[in-house]
Amino acid sequence: MSRVFVAYDQTLERRVVVKVLSPELMADVNAERFRREILVVAGLQHPHIVPVLSAGEMAGRPYLVMPYVEGESLRARITRGGPLRIVDAVGVLRDVARALAYAHERGIVHRDIKPDNVLIHAGSAVVADFGVAKALDVARRTPGMAAQGTLTAAGSSMGTPGYMAPEQIAADPNADYRVDIYAFGVTAYEALAAKHPFHGRPPHALLAAHLSEVPPSLATLQPNVPAALVSLVMRCLEKDPDKRPQNAQQILAALEDPAVLSGELTPTTGAAIAAQARASRRQRVALVVAAVFAVVATVATGLLVRRGSQASAPAVAAVPAAPAIAVLPFVERGSDSGNVAAEAIQTELTNALARDQRVRVASSNTAIALQKRLSLGQKVNDAVTLYVEGVVQREANRVRVDARMVNAADGFMVWAQSYEGNGNQLLALRTEIGTAVSEAVRAHLGLPAKP
Repeated sequence: MSRVFVAYDQTLERRVVVKVLSPELMADVNAERFRREILVVAGLQHPHIVPVLSAGEMAGRPYLVMPYVEGESLRARITRGGPLRIVDAVGVLRDVARALAYAHERGIVHRDIKPDNVLIHAGSAVVADFGVAKALDVARRTPGMAAQGTLTAAGSSMGTPGYMAPEQIAADPNADYRVDIYAFGVTAYEALAAKHPFHGRPPHALLAAHLSEVPPSLATLQPNVPAALVSLVMRCLEKDPDKRPQNAQQILAALEDPAVLSGELTPTTGAAIAAQARASRRQRVALVVAAVFAVVATVATGLLVRRGSQASAPAVAAVPAAPAIAVLPFVERGSDSGNVAAEAIQTELTNALARDQRVRVASSNTAIALQKRLSLGQKVNDAVTLYVEGVVQREANRVRVDARMVNAADGFMVWAQSYEGNGNQLLALRTEIGTAVSEAVRAHLGLPAKP
């Protein structure tokens, strides 16, 4: 669709990406209508969507300017390392589902979801090129032609052959956002199997397969993928849009279910999961109490048997290691001042947690090393119990912070919260976030509030 350049914005002193639409693609496109459609896309502001910073035209060639995202595409990650670990794949897919849910709620369809458009940076995934295919399609219509459906005029279709839904290939005027859900299914299949559902076929054969052929079950290629996750991916690949998950929120809810990692049937509602966590903590406490009583009983029996003999030296109970927490470097987007806000928030969180001597907090260097391990799909150090990560989004004089806490053992998010405020009051905002995260950590670990 375009030629892509990394450029340097001299005004804001930062790297950006410039996408110049190809002349062949723009041959029958109305540049003004394209620009109007891109303005709609530019309104998307979400931590997991690469925003459009500006758009313009030069010598009849429209171009878009977007932030430069360091890292690699999901395609590059699969090519480099093969199938993602289940926990890593689920983390990426959750981020993509969040982006789709946000855009679909605002009436914007991506239409070209694929591993190339999913970028992985600092353990988080962002989706690029939102709405560009839709903008091109709308701009291709002749001035007197009314829009037919939400995706394309009858008789035309745009997208990448390997990821197009059957109704998209057929240029169905009633096609809707569920084409993204189909493409999400293909992308998820590749992330988990490192292979396309219809691997090795030329474009025309891919289109035919999407229209009529049932893909091989993901379980046949990757038997270790939990059944719940296999079921979700295969439902996304249904030919009939009505048989797919009906929106991205349903996908996100399914991915939040622990069954997609463990394969066990577990509650899927937030309240049920929280109740299960509380029950698990109570069970751990009961086991500890039972163990203490067993030790006391054993010691008491020994003392009775040895009554009258010289008292032995007192036993020293082993003290369990305090839980360890790492605050990963936050990702900052939309800023013209580097990572100042992200670094300030990370420092505040680290210091706030370190003030509680009942937990151990990783140093900044350790947290950076941990983040690199996560971005490479490697296992988290067993010594780390929880890690905190997040995204800082700055626009004009506003700042939004999305923070989340993740269980290092299984990759499940156990707490998340968003904060928004005036960019000039960053000190107050980061203090509020530090307090909230500290309280969330204590609550999750079952530690009473500090007096």
